[in-house]
Amino acid sequence: MEQVDERILERLSERDRDAWELAIDLDGAVSAGRVRERLHVLADAEFVEPYERQLTEDRSEKYWSITTWGTLYLAGEVDPNLDVPVPSPRPSYATRPGGWAGF
Repeated sequence: MEQVDERILERLSERDRDAWELAIDLDGAVSAGRVRERLHVLADAEFVEPYERQLTEDRSEKYWSITTWGTLYLAGEVDPNLDVPVPSPRPSYATRPGGWAGF
C-alpha cells in the first residue's frame, strides 16, 4: 500500500467519488490518471469497488465506493501485506498424463 492509497480510502469513506474528484480532493498532488491506476489496484485487493452512475440519458461515469475490507483497513484491523493469493490448480489441458515419466 502506498500513502496515496490511504488518502484515497479516507476520501471514499466520506462519500463515493470518481477519479477526477479524488484527484482534486488530494489537492492536485496526484493526477487523475494516477488516482485511476491506484483505484484499480485497490479494487484488485477488494478495498474499493466501481459502479456506473448515470449522469444523463446517454452519459455515465465510473464512481468508486469503499468496501467493508477498505473500512476495516482504515480501522487498522486488516493488514494488506498478509493477503497472498492462493495458487489455483493446473487446468486439465496443462497437465501431463499419469504414465508419462518425462525422461
